[in-house]
Amino acid sequence: MLKALLDDRNEVEYADAKPPSLERCREFAEAVWYLLRSTDSLLKVGRTEVCFSKEGEDQDDSEYWFRLDIEYTPTLTLTLGGRFPPSLVSQERLPQSMELEVEHPESEASGILAWTKNWSERPVMGTLILLPEERKAVLQAVFEAVP
Repeated sequence: MLKALLDDRNEVEYADAKPPSLERCREFAEAVWYLLRSTDSLLKVGRTEVCFSKEGEDQDDSEYWFRLDIEYTPTLTLTLGGRFPPSLVSQERLPQSMELEVEHPESEASGILAWTKNWSERPVMGTLILLPEERKAVLQAVFEAVP
């Protein structure tokens, strides 16, 4: 139905074709209304979680993985959590890096570090502090990575 709608629209706009009949326009309006209605709940939830690990590995079995939690309401918040190799974690901002506001108090840090295996990985959890162009790049990368 959406393909037919787009085809008819393109014919009218670019090829000066005659518009579809009133009945056909009503069918298109009904289809669009249904599409909008069925996706309304996605906007109300306002939260999306995307997990990444090595291809073919489950997050629970993967040595390194990360999860990006995108909260749209009340404001856009990107929370990052996961296990990273030590070479990817730094106490200072480096070129081509992202700043993270750690969410766990120091008292919980020792419990978090217990997740590591022989100190070969670093658990990370917190809110990303990004410039507007960095936020755009992160969201674009997420949407391109998710099939």
